[in-house]
Amino acid sequence: RKAPVPPVKCTFEFVRRSVEEKTLLDVRSNILFQPPKTSEKILKGLKICQTSYTGARRNDVKLLIERLGAAYSKPFDKTCTHLCCYQFEGKKYEKAASDGTTIV
Repeated sequence: RKAPVPPVKCTFEFVRRSVEEKTLLDVRSNILFQPPKTSEKILKGLKICQTSYTGARRNDVKLLIERLGAAYSKPFDKTCTHLCCYQFEGKKYEKAASDGTTIV
């Protein structure tokens, strides 16, 4: 007799992507597929814009920013505290660099 397989905790994003891709994805393959280890909003008070990300990765970054408690901003403006870049180039990057905004 086989030992029972322990249940795996996952998020709605895991279920949504598995259905979308019509396959059972590995819950460990994306940080957004597992519940956070803490409910503490460690980025609370920050307003983060992203640039250079595309497709599913862009959505992943947005969800992660929000899950960690920061406000997400699509446009980059002077109220943004951080710019999250895939590549360090482009208009948003240049504006953030000239304004002294924290770039990650």
